[in-house]
Amino acid sequence: MRERPNSLFSGRIFASRSWANVLACLLLVTSSSGCSSTTSTQRQDDAAMATPADASPLPDRVASAPDSQLDSNISVEVTSPKDSNSGKDSNSGKDSNSGDGQFPASVIDLTSWKLTLPIPDPAMAGSKDPWELGTPDLAAFSIDPWFTAVRDTDGPAVSFRAPHGGITTSGSKNARSELREMNPGYPKKSSLYAAAWGTNDGKTHTLWIKQKVTHLTSVKPHTVTGQIHDLRDDVTVFRIEGHGGGTPDARVTTADIWITDGDNTHAFLVESNYVLGTAFTVKFVVSAGVIRYEFNGQPVAYTQTKNTTGCYFKLGNYTQSNSGTAPTEVDAAYAETLVYAYELTHQ
Repeated sequence: MRERPNSLFSGRIFASRSWANVLACLLLVTSSSGCSSTTSTQRQDDAAMATPADASPLPDRVASAPDSQLDSNISVEVTSPKDSNSGKDSNSGKDSNSGDGQFPASVIDLTSWKLTLPIPDPAMAGSKDPWELGTPDLAAFSIDPWFTAVRDTDGPAVSFRAPHGGITTSGSKNARSELREMNPGYPKKSSLYAAAWGTNDGKTHTLWIKQKVTHLTSVKPHTVTGQIHDLRDDVTVFRIEGHGGGTPDARVTTADIWITDGDNTHAFLVESNYVLGTAFTVKFVVSAGVIRYEFNGQPVAYTQTKNTTGCYFKLGNYTQSNSGTAPTEVDAAYAETLVYAYELTHQ
């Protein structure tokens, strides 16, 4: 398949911002039907969060409950957005109020993303497909516990949670609460507005994420927290694989962080003793057919050479556990990632 033509515009919006920024960024959007649009986002208030150049260690914290405290069945009932004074999430110990508003869109900019959830769309009775939302619905959307605004010791964040037994997309056996890159300010969920760029298209494409993994499943404690995908499959991802596990009552607190290369899940080991609940940063840099990486602001001594098209970024939580790979796992077991900020550029 041939790559969609590149966008004729570039915008600048904020990934951690006020509602005023949303209005400002929309003024920068120029529509281009069928094109692969690009977006540039920039971090605000570097004093309040780590920057790509800041590799200083962050406090270790494990803030989640054993799976035995969860219901054995996954609820797909849709409730109204969490009240700003609802207090703490009893499963994770996190404050459910972000401090900046009750919706994830008040923490990170969502105008260039489509959300896929691990539950069916409540408006489609009997649906076996995951619920997907985009602009403008995400501006005032939250659903507990799968996609919520929270605050913990490292500040306001968006919680992405996906269970072992969740609803999956047609191309995967694993559930996700994950954002897929779209053109900035796109008006609806349509493939015409899906971002699609090439690794060797003359531009530099980057995604920086500040995040932490707070919880992993027990039997197969693996999850993915950032991806580059193309028209066919994932190109490369940051993959977290917990130490131990193997039984439904296992409690995982440390993990390896791997960079993958297609189906090679262990292409390069970035971190061998990651402590769950510790904030960290990752970055993809794609230019001239080469993919480079950063971890906690430092270049990773590993690159990949790729020539592919139809590419897009993904971030959030993509739980790597299902009934085939972890048959003894309980459906309610979950992985959770908190995202504090991101920076997305195409220049």
